[in-house]
Amino acid sequence: MQPLVGRGAVQRFLSIRPMNRATRGIGWACWRHLLKKVSNTEPAEARQDRVEGGVERGFSLLGKVSHRIHSVAGGCHPQVPVVGDLGVLSGEADRLSDVYLALLHWPVLNKDGRVVATAITCFDLHDIARAALTYGVRRYFLVNPLSSQRKLAERITRYWQSGPSADWNPTRRDAFQIVRVVERLEDVIAAIRDEAGKAPRVVVTTARPWPRAVGCEWLRRQMAADEGPWLLLFGTGWGLAEEVKEQADYVLEPIVGPGAYNHLSVRAAVAVILDRLLAPGAQGRQGLQREMSSVF
Repeated sequence: MQPLVGRGAVQRFLSIRPMNRATRGIGWACWRHLLKKVSNTEPAEARQDRVEGGVERGFSLLGKVSHRIHSVAGGCHPQVPVVGDLGVLSGEADRLSDVYLALLHWPVLNKDGRVVATAITCFDLHDIARAALTYGVRRYFLVNPLSSQRKLAERITRYWQSGPSADWNPTRRDAFQIVRVVERLEDVIAAIRDEAGKAPRVVVTTARPWPRAVGCEWLRRQMAADEGPWLLLFGTGWGLAEEVKEQADYVLEPIVGPGAYNHLSVRAAVAVILDRLLAPGAQGRQGLQREMSSVF
């Protein structure tokens, strides 16, 4: 009986070409796709050429992606969309640098509908910073009126920005470089005005229906046509106070699922909305899918 080309053999073959952080995400998508194509029962002669050819073409694609990533990011770990080979428009990538994000802990509502200040959670610091940098957000502001809460957030931020922790986990250090802890929403707008040269257009998110809410596709087109800056506001507790929505330029439609339950964590909501607004466009995604399909 002829030797078989199994998953283990392909995995061992792939292991000789280690991937760095720049290519790992796309790389494993390619490898999973390849492993699905490989039968555990076919003779080696019937599959060997196809497997090895597919792997080499996969390496070629990853090399091109990695080269483009490093040329855009200056050799650093990439945290912004890639321009060029993957079909992302350069103007769209430039626009991402004018988007800001703020997580408000006041004024927000509690479950009884009263305006309160909520506590900062460590998860919101880490996960939203990582999501924000992944999608090219320039600054992530953490807004809390309580000095004790701000000191806690600043201590966590400093821990990851410098020292042994930063050396041990450089990607977490990079994410925390965009974090700013402030007292009020007015401080956020003032900081953006100082950095960008003008006040931002403010977009508020909500989990409740709002009569003049706009959809993500409409807002994405507006953001592509207007250089900004843009400020995306997210709330904690049971959502932002009505006064914040009334003062905003736009209120974004709620994220809805197929059922009646609608109580996402703010970290999950941030990731969904950033992807809908700032991810590479359909043209870029289709181009990447076509190129990956041609590999195999």
